[in-house]
Amino acid sequence: MKKYFYLIFLLNFTQIFSQESLTDKAITEMQNSNYQKAILLFDKAILKNPKDKEAYQYRAETKYELKNLKGALTDINVAIKLDSLCASCFQKRAEIYYKTNRLKECVNDYEKAFEIWPALKKTETYYELAISKQKTNTKPSVGTFQPTLKFVELIINNNYSFKDFYTVYYDNIESFSEESSLTYNEKTKNHDIPSYEAVIIIKYKNTKIYFTTNSTDKNEPIKEITMRFPCVCEWFNGNNELKINGYKEMRRDDEGNGTLQIWSEKQNFQSLYHSNMKKLNRYITITKK
Repeated sequence: MKKYFYLIFLLNFTQIFSQESLTDKAITEMQNSNYQKAILLFDKAILKNPKDKEAYQYRAETKYELKNLKGALTDINVAIKLDSLCASCFQKRAEIYYKTNRLKECVNDYEKAFEIWPALKKTETYYELAISKQKTNTKPSVGTFQPTLKFVELIINNNYSFKDFYTVYYDNIESFSEESSLTYNEKTKNHDIPSYEAVIIIKYKNTKIYFTTNSTDKNEPIKEITMRFPCVCEWFNGNNELKINGYKEMRRDDEGNGTLQIWSEKQNFQSLYHSNMKKLNRYITITKK
């Protein structure tokens, strides 16, 4: 009888150890970005123990990294059912809701996560973005980020502020710097005009774009945008971009710098292309009159 009991205990212990090993191995593969291998290990772990909360939670994380948001949502829902006090599970589901533009549910899940784990609020960016995006969504959509005149004009035409731009295109932004100052006022002869400049580095295809916005404040409509391309990019076709109605003037100096100015009476914009042939840069500046 004692021998029989020992065999049952040993069998259960072996199954538990094996289960833990499968989940741990899967998490290690996920952390090493071996996502497909991790999925297979999580599948085996869940098959052995359908109540393994961690397996569901981290399989959701893995599917999220693979941009399978539907599958990630299904798994994280199961994890939350298995553990209704898992703050990181609510946090992950909130991220999924943010990515799928379910902003109200996103905010609700973040608040639930903060209730369980208050310290989490200090590190969470998507929560503030979701709240801002709910407000920004009242403005007309300007579509996905494009380094074109049309896109930049839409940003200005629809009175986007820097905060609006940051909220909508957060996933495209690698980093940014900002500076507030007072500029010279011809009327008062003093430096009393508020100025806010943000230099944003945007990831686009295989390059980075330096996107500079100027306004009176980060919450006020952008008045001027400058884009700089630090390369000759295959996707940048100047000939196509320059098809715009209005007056055009082309200049070239002795150092090989080319400047194309475009005045579009219809759009009421002044647009400037600057091409430095030696440094291989491309510039677009659009200022609202």
